[in-house]
Parts: sequence; C-alpha cells; structure tokens
Amino acid sequence: MKKKQREKVSAKEVLTRKELSSFHQDLDKYLKQQIPHIYQEGILNNQTIGIDDVKIIKKMAKEIAEKETELSQRKEHINKKIKEVKNIGVSTQNVYDVQDQWTHLTNQLKKHF
Repeated sequence: MKKKQREKVSAKEVLTRKELSSFHQDLDKYLKQQIPHIYQEGILNNQTIGIDDVKIIKKMAKEIAEKETELSQRKEHINKKIKEVKNIGVSTQNVYDVQDQWTHLTNQLKKHF
C-alpha cells in the first residue's frame, strides 16, 4: 500500500499545552468575528472537553466497570441459587413419586390379602 505524500503538522511542535487548551475557543471567537455571515454555528459542539471533564469521565468509567463486575457476580450467585432450587424441586418430585409408588403398592397388597 502506498502512503500519501503530504505534509504533517505536529501539535507538540506548534503549540504549548496552554495554547492547545484554549485553541478551540480562540478559533471559534476568531471565525465568528471575521466571517459572521458564513460562520454562524461555531466549532464548539460539546465534543471538545476540558481536562477536568476527562478526569470525571475516567472516574465514572471506573465506577461503571466496578458496578458491572458486581452485577455479574450477583447474576452468577442468583443462577447458582436457581440451580439449587431446581435440584430441590427434582428431589421433591422424586419423594412424591416414591410416595405414590408406596401408596400404589400398599393398595395392591390390600386387594390381594
């Protein structure tokens, strides 16, 4: 595959962190002042977020992952309990079957003796 031959710009070489943090707001203001008849909506669309927002998002993502793990463990525990209850149900049915067989057998014996 052939690479595209074009010039590249590295933000690290052109801007400082401080400049980069205010770049979108500065660009938005500049474009609104220079070409208001064309540029009405602006570039700020809530897609560009600040560093504090990133920290909050990471914290929330961690909390979500913890809750998902907890839910998964609870689901596993519930499924285990369901299997136990089903096994008890099978055991109970076996007891009823034996009782029915016993009753049938005693009735048969009563008829013959």
